[in-house]
Amino acid sequence: MGFNQGCKRGVSLSETDFKDMYSSNSEVPQPRFKIFHSSSTETEVHFMFENRGLTYSPTAGEENIMSQVRIAWQLHTDYSSKDVMDSSSFVMIDTIATTGLKQLQGSFKLNIAEGSNYILKVITTDLNNSQRTVTFIQVNKTDPTNRQYFKVVLVGNGSVLFRNYFYPNEKLLILHSPNKSLSKLEGKHFEVKFPVAAPPFSLSKPKAFNFDNHTKFDLELTNGQGEFSANKPGIYHFGIDDKNKYTGLTLFQYTQEFPEVNTAEELLSPLRFITSRKEYSKLKKFQDPKKAVDEFWHTTSKDPSKAKKLIKGYYNRVQNSNYFFSSFKEGWKTDRGVIYIVFGPPSIVYRSLTGESWTYGEESNYRSLTFNFTKINNPFTNNDYTLERTTVYKNPWYRAVDAWRQGKVASLEY
Repeated sequence: MGFNQGCKRGVSLSETDFKDMYSSNSEVPQPRFKIFHSSSTETEVHFMFENRGLTYSPTAGEENIMSQVRIAWQLHTDYSSKDVMDSSSFVMIDTIATTGLKQLQGSFKLNIAEGSNYILKVITTDLNNSQRTVTFIQVNKTDPTNRQYFKVVLVGNGSVLFRNYFYPNEKLLILHSPNKSLSKLEGKHFEVKFPVAAPPFSLSKPKAFNFDNHTKFDLELTNGQGEFSANKPGIYHFGIDDKNKYTGLTLFQYTQEFPEVNTAEELLSPLRFITSRKEYSKLKKFQDPKKAVDEFWHTTSKDPSKAKKLIKGYYNRVQNSNYFFSSFKEGWKTDRGVIYIVFGPPSIVYRSLTGESWTYGEESNYRSLTFNFTKINNPFTNNDYTLERTTVYKNPWYRAVDAWRQGKVASLEY
């Protein structure tokens, strides 16, 4: 562990451009983090790097090929604060020859008291290639029934589950820290198929979620932990009691290979954003969904090499949307997912506790396009944002869609 520093002044996080959060190249996976409040005074921050996202190289005087990653963190009270409450850094070393693992995992601890929210800024640097990532994590230590008082690990290898979803029949061990004497968690399963988000100029309101449409089950606990698995898609919520029925841990089950999109049906559905209602209805009537997908992209671009680039760019955005924006439904179906897929990664991103603002183009340029998203207080997820819709977006939307249809997308960044 590195040197701890006291409170210092800096730039407000609300004045920070967060665009790097959504500009990840799918070939280089982002590090993942999970918060677990292990006690009233201590918080664990678990992290994971996939080996394929790190650079391994020989080190002088060493026989093994090694990866070295510096992890630096800063703790803030909120996005608007310029004060750094605490900070530290350390270096993690991974040697493939000795571990043989596909992931580099570890954790560090924060000494923070209950009763407040915090923003944790984590900067990771691959010391073998100087590649740097910045991640911002909201830390909620105000309510001992919230999701960050739960830790989920994989049965068998004991690895922390960094996903908010699990696969069919995947065996999990769920731990709840505050009350080791708790005998059970009250489970609810919501088996719901959610629609895709409407275009940004649509003023229609989504149908309200029916919290009563669920099946109940109990998860028995021993010493504050219990095993769980399931094979039906949907939302799985674990609560302490009826008094706190909408706080607790929520896990999601989507498809077997999520967040990747591989099946013909998974490739066909996101085409809804760049097709007319009539076109999409025709594609859905194909007996073979793969033929429908192939016909669309062949028609869009008769140049095979250009079509290949369009297809890769489009579906990488779909996949990244699943990675970045999944909440109670798949990320590609959300408001942020729709904008990300059609317009690409934003040029500028500002974030606060209440929402995000995305700008395409230069800041303060009248030709630039800005989308504002409001953060929703959703009992199942901390990643639910809704777009502030307006008819002003109609022309930019159709211009972007037309660019896809003509194979003339200005940027295929993802």
